[in-house]
Amino acid sequence: MQLLVVWAVRPCRSMIFLPKYKVNNTYLYYNNTVSNKPINFLVHHPEDNVAVVVTEDVKQDMTISGQDMHNGKELELHAQDDIPLGHKVALIDFKEGDTVIKYGEDMGKIVAAVAKGGHIHVHNTKTKRW
Repeated sequence: MQLLVVWAVRPCRSMIFLPKYKVNNTYLYYNNTVSNKPINFLVHHPEDNVAVVVTEDVKQDMTISGQDMHNGKELELHAQDDIPLGHKVALIDFKEGDTVIKYGEDMGKIVAAVAKGGHIHVHNTKTKRW
């Protein structure tokens, strides 16, 4: 049995979706759900059109698994780019001028088209304030 250790400064809602045990390629999560695939991204709010990558191994052309924290639904995306831990992945196709919604809040606007599964960060998103 392989034990995965999760470090956190304080308990948070995201932590329950990180695996605590992996046995024979089956993952047991802190919310007691069982899956045969690791969770690579989380959708935090029902209105979000982006998700947050929670693993370090998201590479271009990889099929990544995620979970909607609102309803527990499992999701899959095809990663269009390498996406670092903590960065955003597009849940929809974005065109220039579209609004990015994360945690149910307006995070900015798209300044270059992004396909579903693409990396969203400062290179293609800007604040609406300036």
